[in-house]
Amino acid sequence: MVAGCAFAPGGVPHPCVSVRWITGSTKTTAHGAAVLCVDSVGLCVAADQAPQGPPVLIPAQTQAVAL
Repeated sequence: MVAGCAFAPGGVPHPCVSVRWITGSTKTTAHGAAVLCVDSVGLCVAADQAPQGPPVLIPAQTQAVAL
């Protein structure tokens, strides 16, 4: 979820609608895809694909168990 992006250059709302992830975990995958960690790197983008800056990640899950 992208939340709290109130980017408004010149007073016109231009919020982030998605994050383009550049790096994820280098050691852990889920179903073959790298998982996101607090040190993952991404770029927030608006609906017109204009870059908005880096996302701020809030940790939600601190552990995982492999089966």
